[in-house]
Amino acid sequence: MAPEESSKISLEKNLKLDFGAPKKSPSKSKLRRIIKFFGFSLLFLLIVLVGAVLWLRTDSGLNFLAKKALSGLSEKGLTLSWTSLEGPIPEKLIIQGLVASDKLGRFA
Repeated sequence: MAPEESSKISLEKNLKLDFGAPKKSPSKSKLRRIIKFFGFSLLFLLIVLVGAVLWLRTDSGLNFLAKKALSGLSEKGLTLSWTSLEGPIPEKLIIQGLVASDKLGRFA
């Protein structure tokens, strides 16, 4: 082996080049994880909110909402009744045949 070849081989062994991605600092990596967590959390909450509004626009959603409203009023001694409940929530709600009463009788 010629002396030039041996120096060339030893130079190649000692020279290590790393062209990979730059190392991330721990603070940037942690910040990205926090931002991703909050981003996915907000996305999840948005999906749940949209789903809830879409469900409230169905007949079962309206019935659920009506039962919750009635239970809250009955605790205060008031009763409500109606003949029909329809309309898209949250734009407009149509209540037909609404009757409100308390222990003294009907007042509306």
